[in-house]
Amino acid sequence: MLFSLMLLFLFTIFYPNASYALSCANIPPIETAYERYDGVVVGKVEEIVATSVSNELQVKVLRSFKGIEAQSLTIQEDITWGSWHGPSVKGETYLFFLYEKATGWENPLCSPTEKVADQADVDPYLEGKDIPLKPAPQAKSMVIESSNNAVPSQANWMAITVSLLFIGFVLFRFIHYLKKR
Repeated sequence: MLFSLMLLFLFTIFYPNASYALSCANIPPIETAYERYDGVVVGKVEEIVATSVSNELQVKVLRSFKGIEAQSLTIQEDITWGSWHGPSVKGETYLFFLYEKATGWENPLCSPTEKVADQADVDPYLEGKDIPLKPAPQAKSMVIESSNNAVPSQANWMAITVSLLFIGFVLFRFIHYLKKR
């Protein structure tokens, strides 16, 4: 009985008087979302790199409707929740609603980002709002002069490994010799 009273007393003292949750109980209409977010694109997730706090998505932009002209993006999203519909999946195509942060583009928790079947499967509100994408910069070709004495990288690692093993063996034998004396 005393334990129950103590437990009740502790709950009364430490019980929070307010609870907080995400303010995204409802998905905003497309018109509102278009105005609220800095970038709106249809993109295919090509790669996902998980860090300790977020997923870093490598996205190929198929269509852009607002704020983005690049053909590829790196987008940060929460590692557990992703956006409204959960974390993104590699190989899937999404209509992304993004915020631009100092660190890059972010797919926030309450974003109405959603899967789309293909790039043509977007809300009629977005039709006619397409932004032309800039062509990807061409990679500069580098001419590397090689000589007949050039050794491939794998051979370099092999030589380093063999050298370290040899040095380790010599040190082991030397220490073993000193202990026997």
